Amino acid sequence: MRKHLVTRTVTVTVSEIIEAEMDPQDVKDFVDTKTKSLAGVLSDLGLAKKYGDVKYTFGDTTVTEIK
Repeated sequence: MRKHLVTRTVTVTVSEIIEAEMDPQDVKDFVDTKTKSLAGVLSDLGLAKKYGDVKYTFGDTTVTEIK
């Protein structure tokens, strides 16, 4: 039996609406430092137990004030 390493890339973008009496930069800082990251949520799903290796790559957090 031959073995094959299979690598698949999945890109996930998560958006949510947060109501706060803060400037957008303060909201960004709060989300980046005080809330559970997407990596943490994915880790809770047990992906590393199901797959041999799981890596996370993240872009920047963008905060846009909406009315």
